[in-house]
Amino acid sequence: MKNLIKQSLIGLFALTLAAPLTQAAVITYSGLDTEDKGTGLGTTNPILVVQNNGSEYGTTTWNGSTNVRTGDAKSQGATRTVADLSNDGINGATFGIVFNVAEPGKGDTLDLHDFKIVFQNDAGTVLFTADFDADTSVPTVSGLLGTGQGKAGYLFPVTFSPAELSFFNTSTNRVGMEILSAEAIANTGGAFESFYVTAIPEPSSAVLIVGAMSAMLFRRRRSNKIVAKNQVVATKSLA
Repeated sequence: MKNLIKQSLIGLFALTLAAPLTQAAVITYSGLDTEDKGTGLGTTNPILVVQNNGSEYGTTTWNGSTNVRTGDAKSQGATRTVADLSNDGINGATFGIVFNVAEPGKGDTLDLHDFKIVFQNDAGTVLFTADFDADTSVPTVSGLLGTGQGKAGYLFPVTFSPAELSFFNTSTNRVGMEILSAEAIANTGGAFESFYVTAIPEPSSAVLIVGAMSAMLFRRRRSNKIVAKNQVVATKSLA
């Protein structure tokens, strides 16, 4: 996870600067593929697991008493409470989704389309959603390599408006997920694909680190300019 965190910092910093405070929850794609181990279905508590040949779609939501799954969703996926997330160090400032690809053939790829994270209360009422739009994603989410269960996959940071952050103040609130049939994952080979929530660096940490890096670069450039200027002055003096 260390490599994933390091590579995520700059992207998260830019996302934080670009996001207005009044926006609704937004999902972006970081473009990262981590090779971290130990992230199979038994260790990551996925919110959605789908499996089928050709294409995959489905939902995992909460009806007030139990998990409801549709389409190609499998029982390994379940909604997660805020209490569950908090135990893993996940809150509104560190919330991210990992898409774990597990295609059977070496070098197999698939195409991910739109998906939605569903935020509900304990009664099953949808409070709000966070939508990912594959058509506007940069980088794109087509041709994702099948990394296999047991290794982490592709990171999707999620940012929230100030009002939506209050969701994480209620321990019984739940997080689910939805992929519509019209937006099914394409070119699948029959293995299990999963989505799980992970903790990513808080924006404040990213700001501090990137800010320090910027200051170092500024000082280095300023020093180089001073040295170059002194060299010009010295050359003119010799002439």
